[in-house]
Amino acid sequence: MDIGQLAVICQPNTKVSTIVGWNEHRLRVRVAAPAQEGQANDELIRIIAAVCHIAPSLITITHGHGNKIKLLTMPLAAIATLRATMPKND
Repeated sequence: MDIGQLAVICQPNTKVSTIVGWNEHRLRVRVAAPAQEGQANDELIRIIAAVCHIAPSLITITHGHGNKIKLLTMPLAAIATLRATMPKND
């Protein structure tokens, strides 16, 4: 399985968890979970995994655990799915 990196802007404490779309080269995601004790990070991984139809264990946050801009490592096929299905919000 080929692995790639995905830059994400994660906004915690929103009403609903959703993938908003692409903002330049980063994927913008809103998560309902608070930014406490890794809850927002866990929700971010769950929502991306669900949209890509992959196991959450295949996604790892490699940078930005405590920041809103994060770098994820995940299968290239899943990144391609996101690029093909999520709208661009330039």
